Amino acid sequence: MLAYDPVTKWSDEFYNHLRKFLLQSNIITSNRNDILLKNSYFNYIMNKINNLIIIPNEIDRGQIDTHLIQHIVGLIHKLIKDINLELNIFKLSLSSHVKSLFHTIVLITLTKFYFDEQKNHFNTVLLTVKTREDNLLEYFILMIVADTSYDEEFSAKLVSGVYEQLAIILKQDAQQIIDAQIHKQNTLNRITIQTECDSDIRRASDDEVSSGEVDENLTNKGKCMSTLLYLYFSQQPIPSTFIAFDKTYRLKQDIIDTFKMFGTPNQGMSFNHLDTNGIKLKLLQKLRDCEVKCSCCGRQCDADHTISTTAEGSEHNKHSCQTGHQLRAMGGIKYEITNAAPLSMCEKLKDNDLITNKDGNIRQKWSEFKNQHSDWTFDTNNMSKSELLRIRAKYTVVWAKIGEKLHLTAAIKEFIRLRSKIVSFDRITIMVFGEKYQTFCFNKELCNIPPFTLNIPVGNGTNFHNVFKLVNDVIKEFNSTNYMLELQNTIIFMSDGQAEYPEEELETLKTQHGRIILQFWTVTLGEKDMTVLEKINTKMNGEYRNITNSEDIIQTYAKIAIS
Repeated sequence: MLAYDPVTKWSDEFYNHLRKFLLQSNIITSNRNDILLKNSYFNYIMNKINNLIIIPNEIDRGQIDTHLIQHIVGLIHKLIKDINLELNIFKLSLSSHVKSLFHTIVLITLTKFYFDEQKNHFNTVLLTVKTREDNLLEYFILMIVADTSYDEEFSAKLVSGVYEQLAIILKQDAQQIIDAQIHKQNTLNRITIQTECDSDIRRASDDEVSSGEVDENLTNKGKCMSTLLYLYFSQQPIPSTFIAFDKTYRLKQDIIDTFKMFGTPNQGMSFNHLDTNGIKLKLLQKLRDCEVKCSCCGRQCDADHTISTTAEGSEHNKHSCQTGHQLRAMGGIKYEITNAAPLSMCEKLKDNDLITNKDGNIRQKWSEFKNQHSDWTFDTNNMSKSELLRIRAKYTVVWAKIGEKLHLTAAIKEFIRLRSKIVSFDRITIMVFGEKYQTFCFNKELCNIPPFTLNIPVGNGTNFHNVFKLVNDVIKEFNSTNYMLELQNTIIFMSDGQAEYPEEELETLKTQHGRIILQFWTVTLGEKDMTVLEKINTKMNGEYRNITNSEDIIQTYAKIAIS
């Protein structure tokens, strides 16, 4: 892998030599079209357009309007920029011919979608005329031919016509109500959704959940009622309990009986039937909004690009994180040597700070990074100091909940990678425990471990009795299926909690399986009282590793893997 370092610039002569070497070597085939896999980019463009227009679980398609075109043009500009950034290491960039091909495929595809949209509308109009053909013909005969009597048929059709007109009037009234409500919510966008989610995070960060003041209960019950009505009109089962902000509300029996008395709602009452202006699809498209992520921290853009008619990412319609950037670690960034998680945010970086991209193959100054990503606004001048502190506190709360699991997942993957290089036929069993326990990757070869994360619910407490009973059972089961072999076992026991000393289970482990336990490692995390864990380690004649920062987990597991 080539690592570009801006501190030691490459000469033009070296660039020319590098390009010639790549073209003349076997690294690249004789077909120069293989240098840039244009087909994959065309497929990417087509998939993006399809996902924007064809919305899952919706019969109707999104409309081809100015906002959609603006969004797609922004995606094309982003694609071209990303390709040029990859080619920049060779002092190359996309030609105008290739860029024009990208725009051409978008134009052709949107034209086809727009044609289908207008064709479907025209066919709908023709179908309406076709269904009313007999009525119109009879009315024409009645008006032209003398002494023609269609009293009975005409009366029935007149009533049917009045019914249809009433339905049209009701639809128009319903559409006006929908439009009025949507107008009140004209600020609905990703930022408002994030703000609502932020309040959930703040509630989740509290150690104790309040019993609920009057205003809070009213708000929660309002959300429950909205959910109840949605389930009823969408003809879904109505549960007896609802949860709002970690609080459970039980539906009274008389309310349940009332909804049963209502029966099944008429399909004509559905929102899609009344929404003649396609408001629902427009809202879904608006909430999905910009998909571009910050190249520094990985947070999704939350700018309202509909304010401007220019392309997304252009000079007057740049991408931004208006509610603040996230910790760089949340975007998958890690330090090059230590693999530790960087807990800095984009707003805190200085122009002369050196940063690396997500792949770790480009190192450059923050000022140069911002110039390369000029389609983004990285500053947060729109936010006050208190708002920035609140954002940082929010991400600190989130990282406190997921950071250790992410580090531990990465540590186990690094352990597997290093160990498989040393002994490829090693096998592994991974157990996750708390109040409860779960086992996955049971007795798997290191080379056949599927992708995994440790986001497994096992409760908040800790029970050492259960986990060491499980260790005994796993070793016993493995030995029963491999009785001809007496394979050595290494146990890595990691915990950051306190629990009762598992005397009986440890005694069983040592007496029944002690001779085939080659190594026993006790890894602790945190600064709590580790008396019980140290006692467990002493009982098993193990080696003890205390980790104070979760960032050091990877290095610790790497050392164990090669020991």
